[in-house]
Formats: sequence, C-alpha cells, structure tokens
Amino acid sequence: MMDHLPEGIAIKSTKKFEYANDSIKKILGISDNEENAVANGDTCRHLPNQRSQSSDTIETNDVITSRFQNIKNDNGSLYDFLQESDSKEFKVTQYHFQDKDKLDRHFEACAKTIQYEGGDCKFVTVKDLTMSIQLERELISKKYEKVFLASFTHELVTPLNGLLGLLEFLEKSITTPEIKFYVDTAQSTGILLLYLIQDVIEIYKMGSNCIIQLNESWVNTRELVEECRKLLMFGFEQKNIEFIIDIDNNTPELLYADRVKYRQILINLVGNALKYTMKGNVTLSLKYNAEEKKLISSVKDTGIGISEENITKLFKLFGKVEENCGLNPQGAGASQFVEPMPTL
Repeated sequence: MMDHLPEGIAIKSTKKFEYANDSIKKILGISDNEENAVANGDTCRHLPNQRSQSSDTIETNDVITSRFQNIKNDNGSLYDFLQESDSKEFKVTQYHFQDKDKLDRHFEACAKTIQYEGGDCKFVTVKDLTMSIQLERELISKKYEKVFLASFTHELVTPLNGLLGLLEFLEKSITTPEIKFYVDTAQSTGILLLYLIQDVIEIYKMGSNCIIQLNESWVNTRELVEECRKLLMFGFEQKNIEFIIDIDNNTPELLYADRVKYRQILINLVGNALKYTMKGNVTLSLKYNAEEKKLISSVKDTGIGISEENITKLFKLFGKVEENCGLNPQGAGASQFVEPMPTL
C-alpha cells in the first residue's frame, strides 16, 4: 500500500535503509541512472508482505544514504535529522534543495523511532511542498504587484497633472510664437505620457482578468484624430516623416465610443508605425462601413514591414519581434488588445 502513496516513506535500521517507496525517490530527486549506477551492494526492499525475489529493490543504500546526507538545512542534514529522532513523538522540519535540472524543490520531513522486525528503526515520511510554496509565492507576488502598481501610477499621475496644469497656464499667457511652440510640444508630450500610464493600468487589468468598463459617449471623430496628430507631431518632425490623415467622406462626424480608449488605440497604432519607419510616411485612414455600422481605423507606413511568422507576436504582451529590436531599443513590446468598437 505504501508504495502507491504520494508521500515519501523510508525505514532505516541501525545498519541500513530497510525500506523506501518510489515517492521518496521522486521527491528527493533520485534518478533512474543513479539507481542503476551501483550494480552491487545492499538494497532497500519492500515491506515483508510485499517482498519479491526479482526486481522489487528500488534503490541502493549508497545512493539513498548519500542523498539523505547531502540535503541540509540550518540544523544539519536530513540523515542527521532521521538519526536524532526518538520514540516519543514525530519530529518535523523542512528542507530546500536544487534537483538535477537546477529547479528548486521544497519538502517537509517527519521522523520517529518505531519497532520494525524486532528492533528499533527510524521511520521518516517526506511530503513534497514545492507546488504549494510556489503557489503561495505567486499569490504574494501578485498582491504586492497590485499594491506597487497602484502606488506607482498614483505617484506618477499626481505630479504629471500638476505639470500639465502649469503648461496650460503658460500656453495661455505666452504670445511669442517660438516659445509657444515649445510649450505646446511639452504639453503634448506630457499628455502622451499620461496616456501611456493609463495603458499600463489597462494592461494590468487584462492580466488580472478584471472587467474593463467602457465609458461611451458621443465623440467628434475628426477632433479626436487631430488631437492624436498634435500629440505625435513632435516625433514625426524629429524623424522628418510625413503623417498623412485620410478620413473617408462617409465617415460620420460623431462616433459613439469610449473616447480615452479609442484615442489610446490610435496613438498606439500610429506610434508603433512611427517607431519602425525610418523615412517616408505614416498614413492613418478612417473608413465607415454603413452596412455594418462600423468605423474601420487602419494604419499604413513605409517602414521595414514584418514577416508572416512574426505577425502572431503583435498582440501578445511583450511580444516584440526580435529582428526589429535594433531599430527600436526603447520599446518593450507591451501590446494592447484591440477589439472592434460599435458605432451608431
């Protein structure tokens, strides 16, 4: 029966290990190669009512003793822990080691002295804690990740809003065209940074399976596109790339959508095209499908393009195409997932 238990079990007399089940071999990371490495020598066997004359031996004493001696915590080795157990009560301790694949393993050992075949023997059970400890760490990590993100975004947004307010005041009070241009550029860059912070929050919500609510209202399509153009204008001027806006005449003046999220989508698509375009132009096109009542937004550029096998990486978090990394070392590859937005 003990051969099929998930817990590892071993019994040791004063001279050798009398019994060890398969689970303890698995938990302690004893491979089949180690098991077969010693052709001769004493072997651990099954319990008396389960003995066999053929292949019922599972491990040489040399190998299992060595493993017990090599696994240690602050109080000594697993072998010492077993030797020091008494008949009054179970002693309990935990161990951590790296297996042959360099993976961290954790287990709990319980030991006690028992009567076995007419003499005192050491009895030990080993319970694998690796999965439960990993799960606990992941839960703790996610908890602190949530706290960090909330604090981080708050600490960024608060001073940024103050800076944008100051820039807005300067814009209204400055009359010199050249200085006004610099203030407008700084304001547009600050607003773009604010949108990027909102992107981070949205990506976290998606990763946490949170419900992302749409705050829909009537949005002036052309005004929103012009707003995106102003935000990205500085980047286009720096690279001397033309930004073409092509809005179909059938496109309605008003769009019923989430203004912030739709603006984020346009900025992400156009901004990504700008990153990988070294010369030429980037075109943002808006076409209205009257039959399906949908507004189709598309971006076309004269950049380096992307191979078919890498297209699937575009809408994965941190799914950056490796062949393009040298052209855009700053980008991390964090994507937003774009779904169609209904129009009325």
